[in-house]
Amino acid sequence: MAGVLSIATALVCLLSHASPLEIDTSDGGYKDIWVSISEDVPYNESIVENIKDLFRSSSEFLHKATNGRVYFKHVTIEVPKTWPKRATARALSSGFFEKSDIRVDQPSAPHGDKPFTMQKRRCGEPGDFIQVTPGFLAAVGSSTVKTLVNPAYVMVHEWAHYRYGVFDEYGSKDDSRFPLTYCHGDKVKLNACSSRITFTARKTNGGNCTKIDTKCRFIDGCEVTPIQPTQHPVESSIMFMPYLANVSQFCDDNDGPNFHNPFAPNKQNHLCKQQSTWKVISSNADFQELPSPDLSKSIRVTFEEAQQTEDLAPRVVLVLDVSGSMNDNRRLEFLQESATRYIGDIKDGSRRLAIVTFSYDSRVVHTLMPVNVNTRDGFLNAINKLRAYGATCIGCGLESALKVLTTASETPEGAMIVLMSDGEENQHPPIAEVLEEVIASKVVVNTLALGATADNSLEKLATSTRGKAFAFRDLNNLVEKLESAFVSSTTTQHDPVSRAHTLMESEEEFTKVFEKKFHVDADVGNATVVRVTQNIPRTGTIEARLTDPSGQPCQQCKSTPNGNEVLISLPSPAKVGTWTLHVESSSSRNVEISISVKSQASKTNDEPIRVSCEMSGLLVDRPDGAVIYAVVTKGTKVVLDAVVFATVYRPKKLNESHTVTIPLYDNGQDPDIKANDGTYSGYFVQFTGKGRYAVTAHVSQQKTTRLAEPPSGSGSFFSTALFSASTAPTMMTAEGTTAALELQSEYPISDFEMVDSTGQATNATGEEAVDPFERVASGGSFQVTTDLEQKQVPPGDIRDLTVIEVRPGVNNSMVVELTWTWPGAHLTLGNASGVDIRASRKFGELSSAFDKQTNVTDADVVQGNLDPLPPGSKHTVAVYLPRILFTLRSDGASVWSGYLAARVANADGLYSKTSNIVQVFHVSPPVTTTVATTTVATTRTKVTTTVATTTTASTTHKATTTTVPPLTDVTRTRTGVSTWVWILIGCVVAAALVVPLIALAVKMNPSKRKIYRLFVRKPRQRLQDSA
Repeated sequence: MAGVLSIATALVCLLSHASPLEIDTSDGGYKDIWVSISEDVPYNESIVENIKDLFRSSSEFLHKATNGRVYFKHVTIEVPKTWPKRATARALSSGFFEKSDIRVDQPSAPHGDKPFTMQKRRCGEPGDFIQVTPGFLAAVGSSTVKTLVNPAYVMVHEWAHYRYGVFDEYGSKDDSRFPLTYCHGDKVKLNACSSRITFTARKTNGGNCTKIDTKCRFIDGCEVTPIQPTQHPVESSIMFMPYLANVSQFCDDNDGPNFHNPFAPNKQNHLCKQQSTWKVISSNADFQELPSPDLSKSIRVTFEEAQQTEDLAPRVVLVLDVSGSMNDNRRLEFLQESATRYIGDIKDGSRRLAIVTFSYDSRVVHTLMPVNVNTRDGFLNAINKLRAYGATCIGCGLESALKVLTTASETPEGAMIVLMSDGEENQHPPIAEVLEEVIASKVVVNTLALGATADNSLEKLATSTRGKAFAFRDLNNLVEKLESAFVSSTTTQHDPVSRAHTLMESEEEFTKVFEKKFHVDADVGNATVVRVTQNIPRTGTIEARLTDPSGQPCQQCKSTPNGNEVLISLPSPAKVGTWTLHVESSSSRNVEISISVKSQASKTNDEPIRVSCEMSGLLVDRPDGAVIYAVVTKGTKVVLDAVVFATVYRPKKLNESHTVTIPLYDNGQDPDIKANDGTYSGYFVQFTGKGRYAVTAHVSQQKTTRLAEPPSGSGSFFSTALFSASTAPTMMTAEGTTAALELQSEYPISDFEMVDSTGQATNATGEEAVDPFERVASGGSFQVTTDLEQKQVPPGDIRDLTVIEVRPGVNNSMVVELTWTWPGAHLTLGNASGVDIRASRKFGELSSAFDKQTNVTDADVVQGNLDPLPPGSKHTVAVYLPRILFTLRSDGASVWSGYLAARVANADGLYSKTSNIVQVFHVSPPVTTTVATTTVATTRTKVTTTVATTTTASTTHKATTTTVPPLTDVTRTRTGVSTWVWILIGCVVAAALVVPLIALAVKMNPSKRKIYRLFVRKPRQRLQDSA
């Protein structure tokens, strides 16, 4: 079978993070904040001073925003080595730009000079980094810009994204999901946390805005401008943009001026289930062990500068387990062979390497020095002399690695340790005793767990140092996998051209003959290598050859057999197109093989498409804890609508496969937080209990795959006009003069004409098609620490429940049309068994006591049904609103007002969390009665009578959601039935009037008595008369 983890690119990202920043729990001060200036930024001394000014003002702002809880205490500013040497800077042996918390870099599309946070994880989880530009920092020292943009406000806004995992509380002009304005009840409101921010909507010429679309967005070139009220200025929320003077707080759940608006259609409400930003922030681990809040305490930020003094090669220490168990399953043999390959392929002078082994204790088998033509043999001899014996002392190996990295001129800071072990610790000191020292040294530790018995502390060690974890099963193809991992660990983002891209990885089983196709795209093609490894030796020999995209045998390909594997080198550059690998076996039995194809960039100035893969966490103890992310990019652009899936290798369970495939999506549906940003996400839920699970991402092209600029992130302040109430824009009067606008925080819907927005074209400018390609990347591994199984995973949550329309039904009823996206029975996997929709007059009761609220059943369905659909499917249904939402106003108007929410159930009896809560609102004006005159004529007499007719005026609220085609009108059918009933009643009434009239006429005219008898005599008598 296939290995737990194919590591052809396993250590690509091993150098991607620095040690976590710390918080001083004695006073709430953040320590070890790392700010790194890119080498692409030209020297400008004011940048360093502006960074310091920014953190001084931001520290005060953050302290006030958190009510005296936290602040910025110590900041390290890394100056690039391309700048003049700084005598007072701490010397670094390597740069930390890719590991920093805040990056100072040149502007890039689409953000320009707007700061942004790279944020792909779920609510409450941290982001990747904050980026600011020299242009933004220049605003810190500019009094002119400060009047429009408070840099401290912006910095704390981004810090809340990065550290606390909260989201924006504003909308965008061209975003239908998160618009600038929305309708709530019968009002048009600004998409903001605070419901008290006033705003105007004016045309550029000062004219009135009279039209909104069905999503309650202003159209016809209207500009929406938020304005801070003069009386009772608002103080929240910091997650709103653009900046408004006096805003200094996060929205909270307390009744008061900072009360959170859960109905605004912004990212915070959508992704955090309508929780306030302060509720999410105060739940963060940073706030759990702090002293009592104290706004009066004195706070001070200290700074330290650092700079890479020389262009020294990065340092790598291999810490290798040579305990007795490494003799099992040929583990030591495989380790030696793979390490020999790795060392032999290191480019001269590109890495400084040391080798440490551990068993009963630890031993430095080779000191730290550059790998080159003069030292290579010494490293190879050290590897070949390794022997397995004794116990397992992982802590010993870590201590020795730190000593090797500590010299008179260098500290361990910035180095990478690659730790491989196959067993549990049984010697002192254990990892737990040296962990604090390892974290303080600021090294990155990446762990490789070999076999099922590797120590359970490895993932915690990797997590604590921002490293990655990898896991392997015992397989005979382990050599190729380990060698690939070591090679990948020597590459960094600063050396992209020499990095090998994995085009294909596959595990196959066949008899006698086998074929496999792979694609080489124009961006790669240099140093292309195909490796075919026989997983189980001594099952005959294998031969391999290639045919090129034209179908011809590759005569220039060089095939090198080596024991149980064949290595084929393609000519550079390799032909673009689909190649075919042909494999033949001399054995008549089944043969298991591993195939890998790697290639380097074809051009130095054109970066190929890349994929990086990672997990949401290395330790999983809850059903929704395993999220897989794959980021697909080409240079600064993102790749959209690619085919992306992850292969997960699980601990073996009886009658269950080791391998499962998980599709990953970039559609904004849970767990993906933003559509079309190049980040593809997916839940893993097919647990088989405790153990290590390994992940590999696969990406390929389809017809709709395209390149695009990344979507904009936080902030819109540079392009938005800002005003206070005293300087608010004016309107043009009919006389041609100007007058002050009447400022409001909401406007009646009836003030505007609603225009259908269906079918409006989307802006797809700047996108370009992508030719066929294939990529593979490792996501490392994660460890499940509890006995989780798929049946314990609940359904996913509905987070886009939406009211499309509220309209009158028959017999004084009210119909609501709802839509939502179906989750799965187990988060996003499988069909759910049902949905439970509840209604309440109070918002909070749907959150706190959902089961006790009035439910909507199949009997209430007007159109459609409540039957489950596959995950990701859109569902639309119309139902009658429960009568509990109805009230009759004193003026006779009928009011329907309340809230709806839903939960999803699965066949295992588990329920999702409550969905987002939506409001329903409809007012029917009082009933009025008019009199209609009807004339009924007989032969000789005209009789006038009156019939009462009722006219009801009603207003229908269109919700701020996507317009859908109208449902088949069942109400109309029911109305047709009631019309016939009224006709029948009318006939009865008419008959009751006509009969007495006829009788009167007969009495007055005896010649008509025969007719009289026909009407008034009994039926039996009429029968006798006719006889």
